[in-house]
Amino acid sequence: MPVIRVKVQAVQAVRALDDVQRRQVPFASALALTRTARAVEKSLQDEIRRVFDRPRPSTVKSTFSTPAKKNDLRATVGIKDIKPADGLPPSVYLKEHFSGGVRGFKPMERALQAGRHLPRGWRVVPAEGMPADRFGNPRKEKVREVLGALKSGLSLYSGKGKRQAVIGYFVVQPGARDPRVGHLQPGVYRRIQRKTDRAAVPVLLFVQKATYQRSINLPALAERVVAVEFSRQFDAALASAVRTAR
Repeated sequence: MPVIRVKVQAVQAVRALDDVQRRQVPFASALALTRTARAVEKSLQDEIRRVFDRPRPSTVKSTFSTPAKKNDLRATVGIKDIKPADGLPPSVYLKEHFSGGVRGFKPMERALQAGRHLPRGWRVVPAEGMPADRFGNPRKEKVREVLGALKSGLSLYSGKGKRQAVIGYFVVQPGARDPRVGHLQPGVYRRIQRKTDRAAVPVLLFVQKATYQRSINLPALAERVVAVEFSRQFDAALASAVRTAR
């Protein structure tokens, strides 16, 4: 899980404080750290919006921050580990954007591997025949259609009369020697057969690597926000605590 923990000592010289101020330092420090962590989290959300193309609201809101306590002056900012009902936890599918490297396998890829359609170690990228949702991701109902058709081997009928077509799906494996498909890139194709013509449209292509460059530097982002926010938040929290001290 991408996480950054920032531990900051109070910037005030404790010897220069009076007894009332000195007693409020732990509280003021905890409050300042908590508010600073929230500022880091907001900056992280802004960075996700900037870096990703049309991120889902659930991706933007996948961040979290935990408050500091008087006896534990640490605040944590990171990406949630909670697994949604229909996919991977944000900490898994966003991991490579924080660290770089080869990404993990998506549920669709695991399903294709289980059906022995996708070679071990290979990944999948959407092709021209895979419709995208408004966030630029493959439409889930189309992915389910492809996986279901490959599993059952059944074809679908679309249209009526002269426009009626039989639609099926087939897989081209790497190194395929069949002359009918040898010219095609490895992947999953939609076969469209009409009375007058036929076509093969790629919907998913197989690639050996799907590598990401690190696009979000969370430690550097946190350090920038802490440098600006913590002193200001600590001074404000200490002043407020002294005013209301009993």
